[in-house]
Amino acid sequence: IIRIMWAAGNVLFFRVSWRWLRLDIFVQRRIIARFNRVTRQVHINRPAYAGGLVTLPWDATIAEASGGDAASPAGGTLAMVWPAGYSGSGFDDYCLIGGTLPDRASAEALWEYIRLYMEEGPNAVPRPARLRSTFPWPWDSVRSTLSFLAPSWRTGDKGLLLTFALLLSPLLLLHSICHWLSLLLCWPTWWPRIIRRAGLPGAPVPKLTTADDYGPEMATKLRASALKIVDENSGSSGP
Repeated sequence: IIRIMWAAGNVLFFRVSWRWLRLDIFVQRRIIARFNRVTRQVHINRPAYAGGLVTLPWDATIAEASGGDAASPAGGTLAMVWPAGYSGSGFDDYCLIGGTLPDRASAEALWEYIRLYMEEGPNAVPRPARLRSTFPWPWDSVRSTLSFLAPSWRTGDKGLLLTFALLLSPLLLLHSICHWLSLLLCWPTWWPRIIRRAGLPGAPVPKLTTADDYGPEMATKLRASALKIVDENSGSSGP
């Protein structure tokens, strides 16, 4: 009876919580963007439940950097946006690039690096000093857990912050371990052959993603959502 109850409890747990668990485990490890300056396309690799793999035109890309300065507790973010009216895809899309950055200037510098590479080529930008490992090392999870303390470390009382971190160290350690285990249960991002070969001589150019690629029902909803956003923006810009 105990085994039956244990099995039933696990089945119930996964049925209820799977939609949340799949955000962190048993899914691709990271959302990654790939820039191809030859085909002038941007590829975004997401899990299937989050939109899947999309190919968008570089010329329709709009970048938005946000955040505070180096003395601000707010970190920087770089968002790349593809409005439906510019991309012709029939839906609005966006992607955050580079994770949480130190400040707004770092986000702007990252965008300038991407822009120079796409517009002028690899010789226009310096080689990266270090490439991020695709393997999830445990210290990366520790760094991720402590990242929320970084803004306060730059601007606040370091002694008080160290005391706070020491008191919470068991929880921080537990979070780091769980974060690392979740990454180990995920798999690296995989690119289809057509995207890996895009830009090579004689290789086909990947098709741009449109709302129709998601089926008639979802395409209708995506176009309606994009149209609604346009109408709201038009109304907010009026007198």
